Amino acid sequence: MLYTNKKCHCHYQDSERRILISDFGFSKPITPGIPSGRGGSTGYRAHELLKSKEYSDKTDVWAFGCMIMDVATTGRQRAFHDDDEASNYGKGESSLPKLKSSDNPELDDSVLDHLNFLMESCFQKDPNDRPTALELLESMQEKWGRFGWVTLESVKDLRDNY
Repeated sequence: MLYTNKKCHCHYQDSERRILISDFGFSKPITPGIPSGRGGSTGYRAHELLKSKEYSDKTDVWAFGCMIMDVATTGRQRAFHDDDEASNYGKGESSLPKLKSSDNPELDDSVLDHLNFLMESCFQKDPNDRPTALELLESMQEKWGRFGWVTLESVKDLRDNY
């Protein structure tokens, strides 16, 4: 699906304190390998999408990395403020965005370290080096499953339907 809205919609928590990502009201089917136009939200578009306008599951992984920063800082900090910042990072002209303890003092260092690891994985310059959605979910399950933050059922569901 190509997300064509101009804003990212993220509901931070539901009544059970789960993070929900939503709003596919402005989406359309895509065909892999076919240029799909400039969809997505400013600051969430992968650098290769800005060049080729070719959308893929790996551009979604990039956007997920952007969302990690957004959610972890409760909306106070973005990984890339605009498409130019994402493009500059893709060209090697800027450094990898990282979470710091001052971004959210409620997160302990081990959580910040894993979130930074996930973002680094999502922001690989070569899309082929980025993890799949299933690999990201499995990593989160391994690290945080014991807290109930990521359930084994969600991993199984993604594995069965991916």
